[in-house]
Amino acid sequence: MEQGGTVWLSFVMPFLVALVTASITTTLALGKFKKEKAWEKKEEAYFLLIDAIKKSIEYDEAYLEMCYSHAEKHITDYVDKKSDLSRSANEEARRVYSINYIFMRRNEVVLFDRLFERLDFHEHMDGEDMAMLDIKHKKDLLADAEEVARIELHAKQSNLNLLFSTLFRKFDDILTRPVGWIVNKLNR
Repeated sequence: MEQGGTVWLSFVMPFLVALVTASITTTLALGKFKKEKAWEKKEEAYFLLIDAIKKSIEYDEAYLEMCYSHAEKHITDYVDKKSDLSRSANEEARRVYSINYIFMRRNEVVLFDRLFERLDFHEHMDGEDMAMLDIKHKKDLLADAEEVARIELHAKQSNLNLLFSTLFRKFDDILTRPVGWIVNKLNR
């Protein structure tokens, strides 16, 4: 009877070990994949946010240049071009924001909301004053966006985090070794 149990165990054990190993490896790989995809989405969103802010500032600066040059034709065309670039950058940032909204943290949502908000200008302000106020608003927003992006995308790892990630990689390596090696170790 003992011999029959050993034969059965030696036949079933490799399949059982393979099933458990495959399940654990798949779960770990899927988790890693999801984290990497989320990071890529955040990277894209921050790139578009910062690009939209910079293009908006460039438009405001071009507008001020036009005001100071008394609306010369080549300057007016330049301002129109900057306006179109700013508008398309804002539309692209808004598109990515709407797609990735549910994956964003509150501080990231606030940054995008600040990009799309309309400033409340005093009724006696002229175009130059509005442009200068908008430039200040966008430069403050740009500084905040760069700070949050650095934190979110390039977080420094602590020594404890590095230790756990190294142990995790070694554990993952052990789990993904060939099934025959695990069976041989278990049968010793």
